[in-house]
Amino acid sequence: MQIDSDIVERKRNRVEALALTWINILNRVVVKDKNLFELNPSLLVKVINHYSDDLDVLKKRYNIQNRAQVPKIAGLMVASILKYRPLIPRDCLQLGIDENEINEMLAVYHVSWHLCLRTI
Repeated sequence: MQIDSDIVERKRNRVEALALTWINILNRVVVKDKNLFELNPSLLVKVINHYSDDLDVLKKRYNIQNRAQVPKIAGLMVASILKYRPLIPRDCLQLGIDENEINEMLAVYHVSWHLCLRTI
């Protein structure tokens, strides 16, 4: 069983990576209406906790002793992001805002940037 400090460190790394991805999208990527959204801290914590719980289940199920393979981790993060959708509209009254695919872009960019950097 992992030590609690390892789990806390894993979660902290995931929070930092996801927040950094959002900052990179805001600063570098041309995305329609990206400034209409913000990263919700409460939903961000849910994303990370769900991912961490799923990773623990995966490791137990397949008897993974050390680090899980990068594609497995990437899939867990994408699923968690799309389940909780941590990017929320700043103005919930804006028409058509619910049709925006910004959370999908967050998931794709998060995985692609961190797979390239091998820090996922």
